[in-house]
Amino acid sequence: SSSSPASSPIPGTPAVPLAPGGYGYTPANLPTKSDEILESFINHLQRDGRKSLATTQVLGMMKYLSIALNSDPLPALTHAIELASPMVKIQTRKQGAKNTPVPTALTTRQMRRKAIVGIINASKKRNDREIERRLAKEVLGILEGNSETLRKKEEVHRDAVRNRSNLGVRV
Repeated sequence: SSSSPASSPIPGTPAVPLAPGGYGYTPANLPTKSDEILESFINHLQRDGRKSLATTQVLGMMKYLSIALNSDPLPALTHAIELASPMVKIQTRKQGAKNTPVPTALTTRQMRRKAIVGIINASKKRNDREIERRLAKEVLGILEGNSETLRKKEEVHRDAVRNRSNLGVRV
């Protein structure tokens, strides 16, 4: 028997090795497939039906997060998504000849989607070669409080407060 590295949970992709401190994901301790937030993250990252690539990228991001945090990255990712989730969106309504911005509450699912898409878009603007590292840095930035995603959320919330007088306008 040879001491080969752990096999990958996804055929044809490299295994996510354990970090030096023993943290990281192996096929034995992968988060469950039924984890809604992780599945949602994978599905939003996926392009052209390449789900296995998106899964590999998300697991790579989780590996970098586990190394940086020295703990299980799934609760950290969940917390980052909660922090980045906007509670409202601004819809424009026409009142006569005038366009009126109206703040509208988002459902939990819409909030999570906007947070995940915001994290992915902000990570694309980061200057790192690997998408896994860029995503991990963006999540860490959210947890530290200095992230493009958080700035956009705050901007939307400021607009909502500014336009709260328009709540009576029918949507």
